[in-house]
Amino acid sequence: MFSIRGMLHLVGLIVNFYLYVRKEQKHSNIELIYINTLSNFFVLPIIRFMGIKSILHVHEILEQPKLVAKFISIFAVRWANNVLCVSRAVKMGLEKWQDAPLPAKVTVIHNGIPSLEVPRKEADRSGEILVTLIARIMPEKGIWYFLDALKEVKSYDIIRARIIGGPAPMRDSYVDLLKEDILNLKVKVEYFPFVIDVRDYLNETDVLVVPSLMKDPFPTTVLEGLSCGKVVLATNNGGASEVIQNHVNGILISPHNPAEFARSLDVLATDQALRKKLGEAGKAVYEEMYSDKIYLENLKDYFNVSVGSY
Repeated sequence: MFSIRGMLHLVGLIVNFYLYVRKEQKHSNIELIYINTLSNFFVLPIIRFMGIKSILHVHEILEQPKLVAKFISIFAVRWANNVLCVSRAVKMGLEKWQDAPLPAKVTVIHNGIPSLEVPRKEADRSGEILVTLIARIMPEKGIWYFLDALKEVKSYDIIRARIIGGPAPMRDSYVDLLKEDILNLKVKVEYFPFVIDVRDYLNETDVLVVPSLMKDPFPTTVLEGLSCGKVVLATNNGGASEVIQNHVNGILISPHNPAEFARSLDVLATDQALRKKLGEAGKAVYEEMYSDKIYLENLKDYFNVSVGSY
């Protein structure tokens, strides 16, 4: 985007967007446009100019580069009629760049998802504990943080690990590096490329780890694990800490502390009762607050009260 060619392409997209909406307005009374990512912030003034209300649904926490993050955050809040954040962490991410307190039009509604639970008989793995990580294969998602923790676990003889995911765009080399690095561990680690349907993997696992080093806005993977009644171990530097209460319905750890990560893995690997307790508590929280039914009810209330009935 930040090149002459990229800027020209962006201008073309904006013009096409305006022409398309104007054409639709001739035979449809468009009252509201929903924008499902902060990356499309640049259409907001056009929507306002055309007399149409907008909802901007923010899933991102912008931090770098600082000048761009500040500009986009201020611009988006200024021009959107309503701003919907997927977590308090996302709202705080917007707020840190503002020159004044956020207006009331900025609201938090946590995401909800359908349950991915598939009832099945417990597999007999002869005391083996399966630990799963599902994420993009890049350092920011904590892939190598997980490997560093596995180097320090004392229960390496009973832990088996799975890492599932594809590379981020233009970062294919990380997959090759991962395949090489997992060969040097005492713990058996399997790598699986990106899969569309993770239900089988989730329902087979004993522990789901979400060790992101970046501030994940609101990790869907956490909700997926909870919906399956699996104990979730996540870092506490993003939206995951809004779902998980440490040692109540999951485990929270700090980023960049492999020793702490390893100790938590050892505790979960050797304490079946704790895994069961945390998994059941996590599933109860999911059903109470993060199911797709609850999410739709929250959105319906939001549209009727905050935005107006559409």
